[in-house]
Amino acid sequence: MGDKVGIRERGDLPEPGGAGDLDAASSRRSPALVAVTGLALILVTAPVIVAGLAIADSTMFQGVRPWVQDAPGWFAYLAYARVFLFLPLAAMVMRAKEEA
Repeated sequence: MGDKVGIRERGDLPEPGGAGDLDAASSRRSPALVAVTGLALILVTAPVIVAGLAIADSTMFQGVRPWVQDAPGWFAYLAYARVFLFLPLAAMVMRAKEEA
């Protein structure tokens, strides 16, 4: 009855600041951290670069104008994509069994 399940002895606890624990944790997180940092860097710097280029040479983006003017035509095709999303959903609903 003297043993308590939830309490550990002081010697059982790992030492804080152990080099092995820190290296293992940082190596597991580093690819995700690099990916998020890189994405944030791209999102922050891209508008600055585009604005700088537009200020430096405004004729550079005149070739993009026809693409931008055709964009509403491209967005009309998104209505067709809605059909491709609806068909599998309808099939799933038809196959689903009602819970009693």
